[in-house]
Amino acid sequence: MKDFFTSILPSQGLLFIAAQQGGAMRHHACKDPGEAAEQARALNDSGATVYHACASFSKLSYLDALGKKRQRTADNAMYAKSFWLDIDCGEQKAADAKGYLNSDEAVKALGKFVSDNDLPQPLLVNSGGGIHAYWPLFDDLRKEEWQVIAADLKRLTHDPRSRLLSDDSRTADIASLLRPVGTLNRKYEPARDVRLLESGHPVSATDFHRAVQKALNRRENVAPHASLGAYPATHSAPTTSIPATVSQGERNQQLLSYVGKLRADRMAENLIFEAARDFNSARCKPPLNDVEVADIVSRYAVSQKPTWPEPQPIKANLSEVPTLDLTMLPDVFLPFVKDNAERMGQPYDFFAVPLMIVAAAALGSSWAVCPKAFDEGWKESMVLWGGIVAPPGSKKSACLNAALKPIHKIAEQLTLEHQQALSDYQRLKDDYTDQQRQLKKPTGRAAITQLLMEPETPKPERILVQDTTYQKLADIMCNSPRGLLCSMDELAGALVKWDEKGQEAARQFFLTSWNGDQPYVVDRVEAGTKQIKRAFLCLMGGFQPSVLAQYVKQSTSGNRGDDGLVQRFQMLSFPDSQKELTEVDRRADKVAEEMMLSAVLRLRHLSPASAGAEMDQVSTRAFLHFDSDAQSEFDNARKKIEHKAKSGKAGPAMSSHLGKMPGTIAKLALLIHLLDGGSGPIDMTATTKALKWFMYLYSHAKRIYGSSPTASFDSTSMLLQKIKQGHFPNPFTAREVVRKGWTGLTSQQSVEDAIEWLVT
Repeated sequence: MKDFFTSILPSQGLLFIAAQQGGAMRHHACKDPGEAAEQARALNDSGATVYHACASFSKLSYLDALGKKRQRTADNAMYAKSFWLDIDCGEQKAADAKGYLNSDEAVKALGKFVSDNDLPQPLLVNSGGGIHAYWPLFDDLRKEEWQVIAADLKRLTHDPRSRLLSDDSRTADIASLLRPVGTLNRKYEPARDVRLLESGHPVSATDFHRAVQKALNRRENVAPHASLGAYPATHSAPTTSIPATVSQGERNQQLLSYVGKLRADRMAENLIFEAARDFNSARCKPPLNDVEVADIVSRYAVSQKPTWPEPQPIKANLSEVPTLDLTMLPDVFLPFVKDNAERMGQPYDFFAVPLMIVAAAALGSSWAVCPKAFDEGWKESMVLWGGIVAPPGSKKSACLNAALKPIHKIAEQLTLEHQQALSDYQRLKDDYTDQQRQLKKPTGRAAITQLLMEPETPKPERILVQDTTYQKLADIMCNSPRGLLCSMDELAGALVKWDEKGQEAARQFFLTSWNGDQPYVVDRVEAGTKQIKRAFLCLMGGFQPSVLAQYVKQSTSGNRGDDGLVQRFQMLSFPDSQKELTEVDRRADKVAEEMMLSAVLRLRHLSPASAGAEMDQVSTRAFLHFDSDAQSEFDNARKKIEHKAKSGKAGPAMSSHLGKMPGTIAKLALLIHLLDGGSGPIDMTATTKALKWFMYLYSHAKRIYGSSPTASFDSTSMLLQKIKQGHFPNPFTAREVVRKGWTGLTSQQSVEDAIEWLVT
C-alpha cells in the first residue's frame, strides 16, 4: 500500500484518509504517503470502509463563508500527483449507460480508450465494484495546472469515437475519494478485495497533457459540450474548466474570460455571441441582459485583417557540455554510477555529482586539505554545494535518493549510538538519584566515598537534514560537531527565500556554514546561547533550469545577492536532457553498491593516523598536502584558473566562480585519494581525476551562467501554452499572469520577460 500511495499521492501538503463506520465519515490527516498507508491499514483492520483523498491539502480544516467547517474541498486542495478515472460496474450501471456490466468489460473499454487516443498505459485497480485508472506523475502538480489537464481528460472521455463511461464527478474533481489497494470494499457481502491489477509507469504532466491535447485535436466530429451551449461540432469547447455558477460581481470577468477562450479555440466570430449568451443564461446568477453580453463580446473582437505576423519558433541556446567521463570518478564509485544510470535511464551526472557531495559530508568537518606545499595558512574544509539541473519529470529526486544511501546508513548508526547513550545516561542518572537519597540520610553519608556528578542528557547527533528552518538547523548543528548534509528536492526555492527581507540572518548562517571552519554563536531568548564550534554544511538538491536561470540572471545583474552565494554552488551539473528513456530491466549490482557504501562509511570513521595525515593543533583538524608531482600539476592548473578569473574576460559572475575553483579541485582530490584507499600525500592519480572534474564543472558553469539571457525561455513557453489554452482575455496584463502562481511565472519580472520574448 505504501508503494501505491507513494506513486500516486503528492509529497507536499496534508493527505487525508477517510473512514466510514456506522454511517459517519471521518477524515484523518497524514503528513506523507507512508503515514497514510499505516493509517489506512489500521482503519481497514478495525472494520471501517476506507478511502484516500487523491490530492493533498493545505489545512486540516477551515470555515467557509457560511461558517461551516470544511476539510477535503477543492478550495483547500494544493497538489496532485496523478490523474484518475473511476469506472463503475454492475447491471444497473450498464443499463443506465453509466458504467459497464463487469470489470472485464470495463478494462476492455479502458484499453480501447487508451489505445485509440495514444495515452500512456495507466495503473489499474479493481475497487471491488469497478475499475480505477491512475496515471502517476513524476512530480507534484499544482492544483491550478492539474485542473486544466483533468478538464481536458474529462472532455476526451466524451469523444464519441472512443466514449468511456467513467464517473464525470471524479475525473476533474481534485478533492475526489477513491479506495486504496489492500483494503476491503464492504459495500458488498462478503466484502471484496481492492487489489492492484496493473502497475503503471510515471509520466510527466507535460507529456500527458500533450497526449490528451493531440487526441482532442484529432477529433473530427465532437458532440457539443453540454454545459457550454450548443455550437458547431467543428469547434471544440475551451480547454479550461469554467465555474458551474458565476455570481454577481464576477459575471463580466468570467464571461470576458470565456469569450477569450472561444477565440483561443478559433471559433468563428459569428458564432461567439450565441455561445456567450448560452453561457450567460446557464451559469450567471442572475444573468446579464443580451445588450451587456453583446458589449462584452465586442470588446476584443478579432479584426478582419490580421495584425500579428506568423509566430516564429522559440529557441533556447545553451552552451555545449561534455558527457561525464567515468574515469574521473573514484574507482569505488564507477560501477555503482554506471549500474544505476543504465537501470534508471538517466545520465551518469545524476549520480556522480551527488555522490561526491555525500562523500564530503561523510568525511565531515574534522578534515581539511592544504592546497599549497608549505603555506599551511590556506586550508580548505570539505564542504561542497551543488546538485542537478534538469526539467521536471527527470527523476532528479530518485537519483539523489540513490546517492544518499550511505548517509542513511550513517544516520542509522547515529540513532543506535544515541539509544545506547540514553541507556547509559539512565543508568548513571539512577545511580546519581540513589546517591542523592543516601546523602539525605545521616547514616548514609558515611558509606559514600565518592560523590557522583549529575549526568547530562545526551543529545542526538545528526548527519542529514531535509526540511528545516535555519534556526532549527543551527540547534541541530550544535549537537553535530562533524557537520551536516542538507538535501532538498528543489533548492531554488530556498535560495529565493534567503533573498527575502527579514532573511538576512538565515543567508549569513548558510554563507558561514559554507566556509566549514568558523564558529557560530546562536542566541535565543528562551534557550540561551549556544556555540557551534565549526559551522559545516554540505548542500545538495535539484534545480529546474528555468527557475535557476531566472535566479542566476537576477543575482548576477545587480538586483540581489552580490555576496557570491550562487558561486558557492561549485558542484552544479546541467547535463543535456535525455531524448529517449532507455531503461534497462535487470537486478541492481549489489557488489557495486556495497563497494560504494563501504568506501563512504570508511570515510566516516577514518583516523588521521591510518591515512597518514597531519594534525592542525589549533583547529584540531586532520589535513593532507599533495605529493611533489601532484603539487606541481595542481599549481600549474591553479595559476591558469586564477589568471582567467583576474583577466575579467569571463565576466564578474564567472570570474567569482573561477576564483573558488582551485579550492574545489583540492577538495575533490583529497576525497578521491581517500575513497580509493590512499594514504599519505595526495598522489598524481587522484589529482589528475580532480583536474578532469574542473574541466567538467567549468563547462557546466558556463552553461549555467550563459543561461541567463535565455532565462525566460521556459517561462515564455509556459505562458504561450496558457494563452493558447484560453486562460486570459485579449488583451491581458502581466499582473493577471502573476496571480495564477504558475511555475516560472510567479514574479512581475519573469512575466514581463516572457511577454517581451513573445512580442520580439
